[in-house]
Amino acid sequence: MELTKRNISLTCKKGSAMTQLTLDDDFNVPDTKADIERIMKYQGQIEPESIRALDGKVVVRGKLAFRILYGGVGGENAIHNMKGSIPFEETVNIEGILPEDEIQFHGEMEDLSISLINSRKISVKAVVTLHIDAEVTKEEEAGIELMGENDLQYTTQTISFTPLAIKTKDTFRVKNEIEVSGNKPNISEIIWDSAQLRSVETRPSEGAIRIRGEIFLFILYIGEDERNSIQWSEHNIPFDGIIDCNGCREDMIPAISCHLSGNEPEIKPDYDGEQRMLGIDYVIDMNIRLYEDQQMDIVNDVYSALKDLEPVTKKISFEKLVMRNSSKCKASDKLHLSQTQPKILQICNSSGTVSIDEIHIVKEGLQIDGVVNVSFLYVALDDRHPLQTMEGILPFSYTVEVNDIQPNCIYQVEHALEQLGTVMLNSEEIEMKAVISLDTLVMDKCEEVIITDVKEHPYDMKKIQELPGIVGYIVKPGDTLWKIAKKFYSTVESIKSINELSDDRIKPGDRLVLMKKVEEI
Repeated sequence: MELTKRNISLTCKKGSAMTQLTLDDDFNVPDTKADIERIMKYQGQIEPESIRALDGKVVVRGKLAFRILYGGVGGENAIHNMKGSIPFEETVNIEGILPEDEIQFHGEMEDLSISLINSRKISVKAVVTLHIDAEVTKEEEAGIELMGENDLQYTTQTISFTPLAIKTKDTFRVKNEIEVSGNKPNISEIIWDSAQLRSVETRPSEGAIRIRGEIFLFILYIGEDERNSIQWSEHNIPFDGIIDCNGCREDMIPAISCHLSGNEPEIKPDYDGEQRMLGIDYVIDMNIRLYEDQQMDIVNDVYSALKDLEPVTKKISFEKLVMRNSSKCKASDKLHLSQTQPKILQICNSSGTVSIDEIHIVKEGLQIDGVVNVSFLYVALDDRHPLQTMEGILPFSYTVEVNDIQPNCIYQVEHALEQLGTVMLNSEEIEMKAVISLDTLVMDKCEEVIITDVKEHPYDMKKIQELPGIVGYIVKPGDTLWKIAKKFYSTVESIKSINELSDDRIKPGDRLVLMKKVEEI
């Protein structure tokens, strides 16, 4: 007797953890920068530097990088910026994790506050949430076919699983030169820039991944004119390209996250030698994970009329795809100025970041609640400080429909700001409209018992000989022909032949004649 085996590649989550840490530090204004009169705008992001898995824990090192736009002493055009970072190292305990396990990390800034201590010092405080998931992909050997004596009987079952087929990281570079509008003055100095990914699409193909989308760029600069006026310029920079990915196929299931990094735009001369061009060089960091739907028929039970067969079993854990969905959520609201804020003359720029507050499983699927944190830069009816900023929150709630979702399902949700539009309704009110993209991957956590070997033992012939050679049997609930045949040392084909059954269907209450098939050896 020979059990034919095949390797199965299985992926399963080993554990997850979430922890919050508070970062707090003071920073002096560089000697080359002007004194701070008022903080206008600030941004921050988490930049991981290393993620190490150890026995039972993960060590995350990184930094909170921040920058501020501020009004300095010296008049309405005294606008400046400064930047800095707060390093951190955090150890997160996850039971059962090993150094070779795959770690997925996501850092989210829950709250960032930058305040003025004095004209030469600022206070930076932030609450950061670290999300860590540990998973393992391993090979298991399962029996798929049994060869041997004629009376050898076995059944198979089909298992479906969705292992991680490809995990890699790559980059896509967007390098270009763009020109400011003809009605704008030349660029003397860039004092603020903001670049965001919008409408990003990634799609696997044969041996490659297609990526397309656009970068929304905003710059605030000092114009090269008599007044050294403050100017701004907005640009949509499309990109479209191919990333080589060995082994990738079009039918694979993507879970790809993209993050934008790069240097500040560089001022360049145009053909006439005037400083009107912006040289951009951005890098899109791609965390590429491709899953593959698979099915396999495995042996799940065995017996023989000649020998007592003992299956050697093992319980395995794996994940199976429930659904992958790309959806878009729309949100809109109105924002009113506070009484202390100067009235709006013109909106210069609006930017936003998406923050997910809660994801929970409901009957219809996944309920996702979050907010878009919106920041506005506007020209105000204020002679002394004509450039002003204000913040707003745009809440949203969306249900991703998932059929047959179970409480033990696990999920990944990649979110991004697809569009952000603002309309000035009057000098004190702004209408905000946003489109949020939600790429959702839902997996079911499964367990299955597989047969890895079969041991042979001689039958207890004395016990078997005591059993009647032929017997009448009434089918009970839960019975199958296979279970009955195994119990009474017969075969499915024998039972069907004796009882003139055309197929394997039986129901409780049916009467069967059974004949023992075990041979004396």
